[in-house]
Amino acid sequence: MQPTEGMSIPRRALDVEDYIDIIRRHKGWIFGPFLFTLTFAYFIGAQTPLHLPGAPFYRLHTTKAVGLPRAREHGELYDGVA
Repeated sequence: MQPTEGMSIPRRALDVEDYIDIIRRHKGWIFGPFLFTLTFAYFIGAQTPLHLPGAPFYRLHTTKAVGLPRAREHGELYDGVA
């Protein structure tokens, strides 16, 4: 079945609530890399009390270990995920 070129669905313009919803749904993809980089930069710096280059990975796994049971408890996981 080939798509026809004449069919299209009109879409409305995005408003402020739509942008807020987009940010809320994708906050992990938006803030995750920043948090990873910030943690890495802190623990490899010259003035850090503990030189630990793998700190972002420890933080990631700690966050997952705490977050997954809470998500399951609140039913925020899709069926078949985790």
